Amino acid sequence: MPTPGDLVKDSDGQIGEALAWDGPMGTVTLASLWDGELWETDTFSPASDLDELRVLLLKVVQR
Repeated sequence: MPTPGDLVKDSDGQIGEALAWDGPMGTVTLASLWDGELWETDTFSPASDLDELRVLLLKVVQR
C-alpha cells in the first residue's frame, strides 16, 4: 500500500505521486508530476529507482 508522497507506476507505465489509498476499493489516487491531474488505478507498483531517476532528470531538463 503506497503512502502519500510515494511515486507509483500504474499499469500503463505512468508515474504519479500517491495522494490517497482506498483500501476497501483497492485503488490509489495519483497526481501527475507535471500538471497535477488526478487519476485512480487499481493496478500499480512502486516506482523503481530507475523510474525515480528518470523523473528527476526530466524535472531538471524542464527548468
